[in-house]
Amino acid sequence: MRNKTNFLIVLLLSLMAILLGCSQQDEEFISDTIPQPIIYYDEVELLVYQSSYCWGTLGCADYIGAEEMLKEEPKTIVSPNTEFRIEFKNVRQPDDLVLWIIQDQKPIDIEMENYSFMAPEEEGIYFYDLYANWISSKNDKVSLGGSSYVFAIEVKL
Repeated sequence: MRNKTNFLIVLLLSLMAILLGCSQQDEEFISDTIPQPIIYYDEVELLVYQSSYCWGTLGCADYIGAEEMLKEEPKTIVSPNTEFRIEFKNVRQPDDLVLWIIQDQKPIDIEMENYSFMAPEEEGIYFYDLYANWISSKNDKVSLGGSSYVFAIEVKL
């Protein structure tokens, strides 16, 4: 219940910040393209899919949840405890970056350190939701844009 409450609080605060940010311009970070993360381990990149966003002139869009969106998509097969790294290239790094595993349509917070996280120990298919938000350097109450991205892995021994 705590994870769901935390998820909802972060989501509501982020949406409020995004809605404010969608109506304002900031010269430091104006782009008509939503930054896309690269999530990888060793030299292998995961398939990452665009999900819900609010972004400048593109406006806002709401997508279905990760489990439903990715149920028919290929999963990258990894070993237990594989370490993943998240990067945003050719763009300022997000000010907020939050990662959840989605199980039975419920978010579970995943701890990250230096844009890295570990795959679970147990075998299975895991769906993830990554949320990134960029804040104005001129006004820390204004979001320049935010986006969610989804991906899935299959852990096998």
